[in-house]
Amino acid sequence: MRLAPLVAGADLVLRLAGVSRGYWVSLTLLVVLRPDFGTTLQRAVLRTGGTMLGLLLATGLVHWIPGGTWYRIALIALLAFGMRLAGPGNFGLSAVCLSGLVVVLLEINGVPAHTSVASRAYATLAGGALAVLAALAVPAWERRFVPSRLAELLHAYRDYLRIVADFDADRPALQRARAGCRLARSNAQASVDRARSEPVR
Repeated sequence: MRLAPLVAGADLVLRLAGVSRGYWVSLTLLVVLRPDFGTTLQRAVLRTGGTMLGLLLATGLVHWIPGGTWYRIALIALLAFGMRLAGPGNFGLSAVCLSGLVVVLLEINGVPAHTSVASRAYATLAGGALAVLAALAVPAWERRFVPSRLAELLHAYRDYLRIVADFDADRPALQRARAGCRLARSNAQASVDRARSEPVR
């Protein structure tokens, strides 16, 4: 509910203002804003920091190190591989490689590195700040869900204990109960971790 009006409103304002490459703000909002505050803040910091580092790194590699077409192709391959290697597991490193890749591709297309760096940096900062402000303005605190996640965990443990104590239980039922316990425990642990990262007790 927060994401749709925020992305649409930001895109409308940037188009009416005539901001070049303003779509990076909307893209950053889409990537950063999450249902809970802790994940939103973490992704905003990693996305912003990774983007800045990637922009500076790629600008240095393209602008100050002499090289021809093959050098740029090698940079594209290296950055694309790094982005795929990092993937969703390391959001900061993925942002570094993605930002560098965009700078090199725009440089090949004739857009100077220093102009793309400035617009992309401002847009990413604006998008990250808007996402964190939206998460604070209309919060969905994870602490509300912690009791129900812990209750689901206890129910899953109870069901598993019943299956284990039942000598007539078949193996598929035992496997389902075990999988349910693991899922409930993962959900409860993730919920507690997210609640701990919120700026409230």
